[in-house]
Amino acid sequence: MISSDKKNKLAIFLGILLFFLFSYPFLEIFNHNVLVAGIPLMPLYLFIVWLLAILVLFILGRWLRRPG
Repeated sequence: MISSDKKNKLAIFLGILLFFLFSYPFLEIFNHNVLVAGIPLMPLYLFIVWLLAILVLFILGRWLRRPG
């Protein structure tokens, strides 16, 4: 099994990763007048990262609560 110290480090890493994905340099990469399936690129990027963040943090939260 993975130790709780490694689980906590993974949670911290994911928090920092999400912080950087929502920071200016990454947002500027996707700030173009491009449509993907009729949706502007910036809102599409924000929605996908936000949705993935919720999903990953939900799974991580359930995993961290498991004993062992």
